[in-house]
Amino acid sequence: MATALLCAGAGCARDSVLERASLGTHAVAGGKAVTRVEVQRLTLPPGFKAGPHTHPGPVVGYVTEGRILFQVKGQPAGYYTAGQMIFEPGSTPIERFDNDSSSAPATFIATYLLGDQDTELLHRLQ
Repeated sequence: MATALLCAGAGCARDSVLERASLGTHAVAGGKAVTRVEVQRLTLPPGFKAGPHTHPGPVVGYVTEGRILFQVKGQPAGYYTAGQMIFEPGSTPIERFDNDSSSAPATFIATYLLGDQDTELLHRLQ
């Protein structure tokens, strides 16, 4: 029944089945009310290094191209490639968000969970 409802008006075949694959689940700490969501495609040029930063709220992202070196302060760094999800907790220092390639761009779809008072997406740390 759910498949039929999803296909109604969408032009899909009656025998098609919706497939779901979990990319990750993360707890959201802080109890902040999310009043808006902003989604952006970030293209990191070859060799790009974001430098230490924070976000006012959590960021849920998906790598669509390339290889990103990512590290939350106090946690081990890891490499993420196309098809993998990255979770950046809000108000927590991000030590590394780097394009691991010196010759090719990396692309990341970022979903920012924001509150009423959030005017900037990123705060640089010294």
